[in-house]
This record gives sequence, C-alpha cells and structure tokens, in this order.
Amino acid sequence: MSSSDSPSISFREEGNKAYMSASIQGLNPTIQAERLKTARNLYYRSYSVSANEDEKCSAAKNLAICEWRLGKIGIMRNEKTDSVLHQFKEALKYYQYAYVKGRSSKTSMWMEDITSKYEECFRDFDEYLNESSFETRIRHLSQIADLMSISNILATIYLEIIQHHFHEGINAWQKGNELICQQHMAQCHFPLHEARKHGQSLKEVQKELDVLENDVHMYLSMTESLKARNTGDGLLRRVTEDFETLDINLVWDIIDWYRQSILLAKELDVEQEAIALSRIGRVYAKVLKFKPQAKEYFRRALQLAAAMKPRVFVHCDWYNECVETMKKYQEETISHEQEVKDKERQKVKEEMKDELLEMEKKNSGMTNVQFLRYIYEKYPTGNTMKVEENSESMKKALLKAILHYHPDKVNTEEKGLKWKILTEEITKYLNARYEPLKSTTV
Repeated sequence: MSSSDSPSISFREEGNKAYMSASIQGLNPTIQAERLKTARNLYYRSYSVSANEDEKCSAAKNLAICEWRLGKIGIMRNEKTDSVLHQFKEALKYYQYAYVKGRSSKTSMWMEDITSKYEECFRDFDEYLNESSFETRIRHLSQIADLMSISNILATIYLEIIQHHFHEGINAWQKGNELICQQHMAQCHFPLHEARKHGQSLKEVQKELDVLENDVHMYLSMTESLKARNTGDGLLRRVTEDFETLDINLVWDIIDWYRQSILLAKELDVEQEAIALSRIGRVYAKVLKFKPQAKEYFRRALQLAAAMKPRVFVHCDWYNECVETMKKYQEETISHEQEVKDKERQKVKEEMKDELLEMEKKNSGMTNVQFLRYIYEKYPTGNTMKVEENSESMKKALLKAILHYHPDKVNTEEKGLKWKILTEEITKYLNARYEPLKSTTV
C-alpha cells in the first residue's frame, strides 16, 4: 500500500518531517520541544487511524521516540519532575505496545532495534528517577512494572524496589525506628518473588537477590553487631577525650569490641563489617599511632566498600575517613619518595657541575646556530639538522631541537638520570632562545 492510500503512513511521513526539523544541530531546546510536539501529534493521528498492527506498531515506535526526547529535553530545561516522568512513562508505554504487537508483524531486525531502544529509554528514566524521593521512586517503578513485559527490565525494576525498601528500612533502623524498618523489610517479599521469576536467566541479578533476601530475613540479628560497635565507640570517645593518660588495656578492649562487631556482621552485613574495620583503623591511626596497622584496616574497609557496588558511600563519615586517611598516608609516602629522588638528583647534578657550567657558558656566548651545532655534536640524539641564519628557518630548527631533547621523552631507567638532567638543561636554553622568535611567522 502506498502512502497516498494509507492515512496512517501519510501522517507518519508528515511526522517524520517534523521530527527531522527538530533534530537540526544547535537548535534551541524550546523550539526542539515545540517541533517534537508537532511530530508527536502527527504520530498519534497515525497511531489512531492505523489500518493494521504493522502500521500501528510503527506509529507507536515513533511516538515513543518523541516522548523519550521530550523527556530528555524536559530534564535540560529543568521542567517539573512529574512532567518529565510522564514523558518517559508515555515513551515506555508506546515502546511496550510496539514490542508486544510487533512480534507478530515486524522483522527480527526491527524487534531487536525496538528492544534496544526500549531498554535504553528505561535506563534514562531510571537514572532520572533516582534523583526523586523514595515515595516517588516506588510509585513510578511500580507503575512501570505493571506496564512492562520484558523480563530482564522487570527483574531490574523489582530489584530496585527491593533495594529502595531495604535501604529505607536500614535508614529507619539506624535512626532507632525498628517498627518502620520492619515495615519496609516486609514490603520486600513480593518484589523478591517477582524479581526471581523474571530474572531467572540473569545470574548477577539472582546473586544480588540471594544477598538481599538473606539480609531482609537476618538483618535484625545485626543489632548485636551494632551494639558492640556502639560500645567500642563510647569507649573510644573516653580514650580520645583523656589526653593526660592512656589506658592501654582499655584500648585493647575497644579493639576487641570492634572485632566482635566484625564477627557478628561477617557474611550478614558487609557495611557493618567495613565500619568496624574502619574503627580499628582509627584506633591504630589516632590512639596507637601505628601507621602500618591503620593502613591495613582502612584498606580492608575500602575493599569491602568496593565489593558492595553499586552502593556508594561518599556521604558516609566512615568511608570518607578511610579515603582521607589513606590519601594522607599516600601523600606522605609520595613526599618521602620525592625527597629521596631530589637527594639523588642533587648528588648527580653536583657530579655534573663542571659540565653544566660549560653548557651555561656556551649558551651565553654562542649564536643560535652555534649553540645548536654544539649540542648536536656534544650530545647526539641520532637526529641531524641543517640550520640557516634567517629567523623563519631558525624558529623551525629550535622547535625541532626542543622535540629532540625534550625531557618528557627520556626513559630515565634506560638513559640514566644524568641524561635526563642534561636534556632538561638543554631544553631550558632552547626555550629561552625560541621565546623571542615566537611572534615571527613560520
């Protein structure tokens, strides 16, 4: 059927023109949005008058793309959250229709493309939704779960719902509100079942569900771990507040409390284990002043934090303490290594004193041409060059020489520190000679 015989195809072709006009590079977002809305209206008319599923699926796909782009433009324009989320949900709704109905009327290549776009659109929606409140995330994720039929996306949605409830429950527990914590944990049971059902072929999802399910059922047993850590924290405050005397037996008691917290948390709550490890690191760093042990415990805490990805801890005091202390230790190590290198460098420069003085004199008393010939003869690099006296030729020659002798190209282990220092000095003199010629035209 030609486009002239099908109103749906005609509307879709008109919509394509409007859509392309919204895709012009550098177009103002407001104008883009208006043209996309025009395209969307035409695609909707195409969708409404479709004579068959093939036409309707094509229109639905185009509608989804329009709504998706409008949502992303809405983010750029800082539009209201509900408005942006509506655009994304409309896009996902039409992608869902095209995905379901297209299986009987479209080619496998078309279905692969629609599936890919469907998943990418959901990722954008999900990323934007993560900036919303807990209640908003749960509401919209639940609505999208009722809409979708792609198993791997459904598994991801239900997994996120579990994580949101789980994290809210943990937050409530950490604030001392155990009742709210229990309510959130109870809300995890249905999405756990659904995530397992839809994610049967997703090994990583199943592994994460195993961890979450275990945590949901066993988290209350972690109160003993938290209690042990809090006891250690209280004793540590007493130790750090008494600057006159240090009760070493009390310090070992503190470490024992933290170790007990680690044992209670092990294989049940990795974060609690990491926090207790970081506390022992703090004792060794601030009380016992024993850097090697402190580094070891901070390192182990950070390893556990990394193992808990995609969770992040940048707003957690214990994590930041680990990072900042390790950074401080690293800077101290780098500073020490630099001091050693500086001393070695100074020793070599002292041995080269006469040679460097000779080079300085040659630089002071020679023309550009003479100095270039001097360094290429005295310190050959394997490169040769013919030099003329005019400024344009000289500028090129100096630039090439700077490249030939540039210290950044020197492998110190292969050529030695002496050659590194020589190239630094040579480059310094070459740059000084090149500077006056900068303004000349090559």
